[in-house]
Amino acid sequence: LSDKKTYRIPKVSEKRKKKMAQQKEVGTDGEMDKFFEAMRKRMTGRCLFCNGATEKKNDETYRHSIAHLLPKRPVNQGGFPSVGTHEENWIELCYYNESCHTNFDNGTITWEFIKDSKEWELIREKLLIVLPAVAEEERRHKLYSRLVELVYNK
Repeated sequence: LSDKKTYRIPKVSEKRKKKMAQQKEVGTDGEMDKFFEAMRKRMTGRCLFCNGATEKKNDETYRHSIAHLLPKRPVNQGGFPSVGTHEENWIELCYYNESCHTNFDNGTITWEFIKDSKEWELIREKLLIVLPAVAEEERRHKLYSRLVELVYNK
């Protein structure tokens, strides 16, 4: 046998690992990019709540009109990254001027209000698909328990 050292080419280079970590940190990892692009194809151009125009046609801002039902932020910030790119974990909402997206994210539009709205059945159908896919460690969040109660009438 020879004294030569063998070198294996890593599946992911150190440089690529760093870039992926940076992208994930700023929320632009490839998986999320693919999610937004795929959901854009399903957008209608109308807000689910107010029927106002959304950002569907704007290449720079269309993502602003894709509102996650369960937030995609990290677990330690109350998020649900396990379903961040789930194809049913979103609704289309307007973004500018007293936007429905902002009001949904900040709780001005509450889940209880949504449950009494005409949009509830569509949102409930999506949640029936998304909730079972939530990772075990994310199920301890209050939002998860609240949605299980609302969706399954428990």
